[in-house]
Amino acid sequence: MTDPRDLTRALGGRWFGSYGVASCPLCQPERRRDQKALSISQGHDGRLLLRCHKAGCSFSDILAAAGIAPGSVSRPDPAAEVRRKADLEAQRKRREGTAWRIWREARPARGTVAERYLNGRHLELPEGAALRFHPAAPHPSGARLPAMVARIDGGEGTACHVTYLAEPGRKAAVVPAKATFGLPKGGAVRLVEPPEGGPVLIGEGIETTLAAVAMFGAPCGAWAALSATGMAGLDLAHVPPGASIVALGDGDDAGIKAMYALARKAHAAGISAAVLAAPPGTDFADALAEQARARKGGAA
Repeated sequence: MTDPRDLTRALGGRWFGSYGVASCPLCQPERRRDQKALSISQGHDGRLLLRCHKAGCSFSDILAAAGIAPGSVSRPDPAAEVRRKADLEAQRKRREGTAWRIWREARPARGTVAERYLNGRHLELPEGAALRFHPAAPHPSGARLPAMVARIDGGEGTACHVTYLAEPGRKAAVVPAKATFGLPKGGAVRLVEPPEGGPVLIGEGIETTLAAVAMFGAPCGAWAALSATGMAGLDLAHVPPGASIVALGDGDDAGIKAMYALARKAHAAGISAAVLAAPPGTDFADALAEQARARKGGAA
C-alpha cells in the first residue's frame, strides 16, 4: 500500500485533498480522535512522505508499525512521474494562492477573538507580530470558521498557519484544530522583532513561544517554527546579523531533540546559540499558566 490516500484511510485518518492526517501507528497506537501526529503525502518525485510531528518517528519504523514491508513501497513509472510533477506544480501554486488569500482577507487581531484567545492563555498580542484575525477562514473539512492567522516568513514560499477559534476566546472544537496553508518549509512566524544584537527565542508553537517571551525577563525577539520538525529544519539565513538565538524545547523527547538540533545548526552557521527547556512533561505555556495560578492563589 503506497498510495497516500489509501494509507491515510487504513490508519483511520482523514484525507484533505493533497495530504492526510492520522494517528502515528508507532507513538499513537491508541488511535484516539485527537491523536493526529502523522502527516501523509507524496513528494515531488512521487515518493511516499511520512512525517511524525509528535516524536519524529522514522519512515521505516512508521511503515513497520503500519504493517507495510519497506520493499513494497515503490516509485511510479516515468510517465506517471511527469504527470505527477505537473500536478504538484499546479498544486503548489494553488496552495500559495490559498495562503495569500487567507492572509490578505484577514484583519488586525487587536480587539478580536484572536487577541482574547491569547489573553485567555495569559499572553499578550505583541505589536507588529505577524498575527491577524480572519472571521471565516477555510477549514480542511470545507467549513469556514473564525481564526487566528499567522504569516510564515523565510520559508519555501507563501504560507500561513491558522488556529481555529470560537467565542469567547477558545480553540474551536474541530479536527484539525490548526492547519497550515501554502509552502511553509524552512519558515517561521515572526512574533517579536529582536532588539539590535539581541537574542531571538525560537520555539515550536505560537503560544509556547510567546509564553517564553513573557518569562524571559529581558528584551528579545521571538519566532515560532510551529513544530519540532519545523525547528530542526528552520532556515537560519534570516536571523539578523549579530543576533544570537535561544532554542526553546518543549519538555518531551521530540522537543528536546529539536532544541539541540537547532542549536547545533546555529553553531554550524556561525550563530551564537543557547538552549532553554521547559520542565519535563510541559511546555512554556503550561509553565506560564502555572505561574498565573500561583499568583492568583497567593493574592487570595
